[in-house]
Amino acid sequence: MAELFTPKQLEDDPEEDWHFYLTGSFADLATKGGWTFEELFAYVDEDGRVAWTGDECCVLPTDMDPPEHHESYTITMMIEDAVVMSGADGDDDGNDKDKPKKRKLSITAPNSEHAASTIEGIFLLCARNQTPLNVAFKLFATNPRQKFPTVSKEAMQAAVGDGIQSLSFQFCALDQTTIQAVSEKIGDLELRQSVVDGGWEASLSSESSAISTLKLSCTQPEFVKIIPSLGSSQKVETLELLLHFWLQGDWFRQFCNDALKSSKSKIKSLTISYLDINDDGWSMLLESLHHHPTLETLDLCFTEKFVDTFRRLDAERRTKRTEAVLKLVEANATIKTIVWPDFQQDAEIMKDVTAKLEQRILK
Repeated sequence: MAELFTPKQLEDDPEEDWHFYLTGSFADLATKGGWTFEELFAYVDEDGRVAWTGDECCVLPTDMDPPEHHESYTITMMIEDAVVMSGADGDDDGNDKDKPKKRKLSITAPNSEHAASTIEGIFLLCARNQTPLNVAFKLFATNPRQKFPTVSKEAMQAAVGDGIQSLSFQFCALDQTTIQAVSEKIGDLELRQSVVDGGWEASLSSESSAISTLKLSCTQPEFVKIIPSLGSSQKVETLELLLHFWLQGDWFRQFCNDALKSSKSKIKSLTISYLDINDDGWSMLLESLHHHPTLETLDLCFTEKFVDTFRRLDAERRTKRTEAVLKLVEANATIKTIVWPDFQQDAEIMKDVTAKLEQRILK
């Protein structure tokens, strides 16, 4: 495949001999050369090359500096094998047996438009990969968020679901074309501090949505936009929320009433990480799950793991919170596991909670 890459001399530094230009196309790499994503990664990373995949876009190892006019727009692509091969090394030191193989690449360009064809080509190569991949795309954490390149629905859906098993967008601004194309094929989707232009309704609530595992980390205003879609989704079975704010107020009541009490909800596992929650919010959250038809696992924890005294409740508040947990277990027979901070529990009441849950697991 050497004929598809030719040396590229930089006008400002002609002595840099590790720049190569893709003279063909990603389709040529796939069809003529039989390349998958693994060959692209090896070509760039193992030999420390900068592969120019367009006039204004290049793929390079993450430990190399981008071209000067690319410094403001870099997509970091993080990849790991979705299937762990026995005896495979997770890292270069050879000590991580039976762990997913992890690697990174940078895609740099002046802006998202110049990077679009390269991202589309990478999706094409991922679709041909022999081992399914878990892929994350990360942009700089700017406000407003930088735009993720718009990729054709055909190219994205060819990769997602087969070559790509799970997909994560981090600090990205996504358009409707991207999120709809992804939602129709991917089973495991994470949006970390990303925004979706135009809302979520057409994606999560659609009958064509394939998303069964959804992981969300976002600001409170962005989360409010998502609540209606969470209530209308009939496919999501695992929901993980990483929320760096208090669970309280009208928006939280809306989440409990419209999302958790929804008759359409098929959630089996619910994880909520939060900055904090007051007593009224705790009661409202647990009561909203009393009649949830499918919930089996509930995990409530703090996003901040520091040791403090502020969240160490007095005996009366520990009793009230644990009584609310006991009422939930008694009201909802589908629940088998509840996890929440030990230091906020009443030990005596938790004996009853644990006994009831253990009986269900043994049946």
